[in-house]
Amino acid sequence: MIGPLAQFWLIPYMNTDAGRNAWGWLLGDGEARGIALVFVLASLVMLVLVLLALMSPPYRRLSRSYASAAPPLPAEVPA
Repeated sequence: MIGPLAQFWLIPYMNTDAGRNAWGWLLGDGEARGIALVFVLASLVMLVLVLLALMSPPYRRLSRSYASAAPPLPAEVPA
């Protein structure tokens, strides 16, 4: 899904003056600006998903259970 989106929309956009002016400060002037924009956008989406997961009730329950659990016993070292 991301391949056609990058090939037909993002990469051509990054080759225009508008794309260069909007994103040049972050992505530079190289030929890979379009795919770099794909990575930046994908990273932002994943960051939002991780933050949502960290705020979810199951994750908070799991964190509380680990925090209240007794520490494991040390393993015996063979002589």
